[in-house]
Amino acid sequence: MDCKIKIPDIIAYLFVGGIAALTDLVIFFIFAKQLGFNYIIISIVGFLIATLVNYLLSIKIVFNSGSRFAKSKEIVIIYLVSSIALVVHISVLHILIHSVNCEKMLSKIAAIISAFIFNFLLRKYFVFKKKSDF
Repeated sequence: MDCKIKIPDIIAYLFVGGIAALTDLVIFFIFAKQLGFNYIIISIVGFLIATLVNYLLSIKIVFNSGSRFAKSKEIVIIYLVSSIALVVHISVLHILIHSVNCEKMLSKIAAIISAFIFNFLLRKYFVFKKKSDF
């Protein structure tokens, strides 16, 4: 069983994650920062859209889709894993804004980074892990 993270996987996932993070940040900036919508609700909406962007790009560039689960099951598992990452994301965001009194955009970036790490590890070692590696 190979548990090593390959550098090209990380670089490819950073690229994919960067595009997804940018999607999330733009949604947050426009709707929470500029238009004044509730930052928690906008974070959830942006996170869900960014998760879809990340999944679609990941199966094209980084991971082998369908290697462990059928594609229909795979997307459900991605959103289940991402829902846990969303709890981490919202928690970091809330703590930084309300307890640390950090600026919203900086808090959002920290929250994205925490969710990024969590998502990569779970996707790499659970969702897209080949059946033969078990």
